[in-house]
Amino acid sequence: DGLVPNAAALTAHHMQSLSPPARRLVDLLVIAGELEVADLADAGPATATAVDELVDGDIGTIDGSAVRLAHPLFAEAARVDLDPASRIERLTELIDVTAGSSQRPALRLRHLRWRQEVGVPVDPSELAEGTHLAMTMFDTATAIDLGQAATDAGRTDVALPLAMALLYDGRLEDAAVAAKAAVEGALDEATRTFASVTGSLARAYRSGFDPSIAAAHEELLASTTDPSLAAFVRSEWGSALAFSGQLAEAVAAAADGVATGQWWERVPFVPGWAGAMTALGRTTEVLDVVGGLVAEAGGHAGRSVAWLHAFRSSAALLHGDLDLAEDAIGTFDELAYLAMVPGVAAVLRSETRGIAAMWRGDFTGARALLAEAVSRSDVPESEFRRVVPASFLAIAHAQGGDPAGAADLASFAADGAAQFGLGAGWVPLAQAWAQAAAGDRTGAARIAELGARRGLDTRQHHCALWCAFDGWRFVQSAASARLVIESSASADGHWSRAFAATAQGWLDQDLDLLTTAHKGFTRIGAPRFADLVEQHRRRISGAEPRDLLAESLTRRESEVAALAARGLTNRAIAELLGLSVRTAETHLHRAMGKLGANRRDDLLLHADRLDPGV
Repeated sequence: DGLVPNAAALTAHHMQSLSPPARRLVDLLVIAGELEVADLADAGPATATAVDELVDGDIGTIDGSAVRLAHPLFAEAARVDLDPASRIERLTELIDVTAGSSQRPALRLRHLRWRQEVGVPVDPSELAEGTHLAMTMFDTATAIDLGQAATDAGRTDVALPLAMALLYDGRLEDAAVAAKAAVEGALDEATRTFASVTGSLARAYRSGFDPSIAAAHEELLASTTDPSLAAFVRSEWGSALAFSGQLAEAVAAAADGVATGQWWERVPFVPGWAGAMTALGRTTEVLDVVGGLVAEAGGHAGRSVAWLHAFRSSAALLHGDLDLAEDAIGTFDELAYLAMVPGVAAVLRSETRGIAAMWRGDFTGARALLAEAVSRSDVPESEFRRVVPASFLAIAHAQGGDPAGAADLASFAADGAAQFGLGAGWVPLAQAWAQAAAGDRTGAARIAELGARRGLDTRQHHCALWCAFDGWRFVQSAASARLVIESSASADGHWSRAFAATAQGWLDQDLDLLTTAHKGFTRIGAPRFADLVEQHRRRISGAEPRDLLAESLTRRESEVAALAARGLTNRAIAELLGLSVRTAETHLHRAMGKLGANRRDDLLLHADRLDPGV
């Protein structure tokens, strides 16, 4: 409270000590950001002297051929004193000072905006040219300003760049209107094609990737004659199919594009193909193909190359290479300016690192990262896919002992599942963990099993595998172990092999398989999973003390007592074992008598040595 006013006062005092020309130059730099030394020298000796005064006083600095303020605090202090009338006066001066170098692209755009602001008439052709130029530089704010002014002046040829700028600025309704106008006014196939895709994306970002988006791309593809444009539409069609959960169709649409041609021709097909293949459980192939493309691209940069790293990260995460997943998403984050989606990069970075942290056992770190991913999912390109970070944040809250938070987040994820078919398979896992956190492990197991079955039916094999394995964790039974083994048969990678070895080792009481599973989880870097396997391994090997009371139970008594210890009701036990409720009650009564248990909670003392048997 004391330092900031003193710093502001010191800065204001420093500004007041400047000569009028130097103070005026500060205002020009506040508006322009930087000015060419040559332009200022041409403005006269007073301006050149002002430059020296700012540099000597450490208020300004010369970087290469440009002059700028030495610290943002100087700009903030000067901006406070720049009233509207003074701003117009300075803008007029800027237009004159920079007239000689106004052909540089960035300065041309600023010139146009300055002239608009001071009321100098701008020819519609300049506005249209500036709109296109702004989009090539991905200056969406300038593209929107100039594009709307050009449209008002009757220039219909700016509808496409205006639609694209509005799309990436998040103004989806306006983007859809502009894209429709661009399609209707298109004079060539390229404009019609790009405008149609832009309109479809505006709808998808607003309402989600339902099958109608892919259908629109397919219809456009049928009427596209230029081979290059057709390849572009086919790559977008593959992505729309994958995002809507039509996985086999997405692979079929993109497979040829990924496999043939130069690397720069193949890269645009990666999002649809890799997204679908990863969900289908074929992460090894994705990592091989995408890793090869990354190597071929080398030092080349661009939007599609940036996205290579995002899909490589997703495949690595589900494959079980958490280090590669984090490294790849970090590279994507660094290239976000090329991908033109810095907001999406921020979401994916936090999401990936949050999931990796949770699987490593760092629930505190996972909750923080995943909460950031959910909170930043309000950007147009990520809002429809918030189901993924919300689902995993629900799981993190459940594992951290927050059942209410887990339930709310699972519900939030479920609400968005219809908008993103590719991620919808994670919702049952979130719902199962929320149920388990509330104390109902039986209900959790049922939800997880249904999720696994649904995942197998829709061929989202990695989602099915995780639902099956966590269902087995909730209620360990022969049926749930067999479901894990069945699910792992369609999904590759380190997780799949470790899960299958765990389930089969537990089912067969096979120490070698459990040792293999333990090594697998250790290799992944998931100590909690390794500890789970070690508990079973020690019990089977006899490394833990024998429980003579538990060994005195019959097989059926042990099964009933084991399920009761896990929280199942008598009716649930009866249904699971195919008994009448009365028979289940009888077996439980006898088991509790042998174990000296007065309450069901007392069974927990023997839980690790009871065999659920189903």
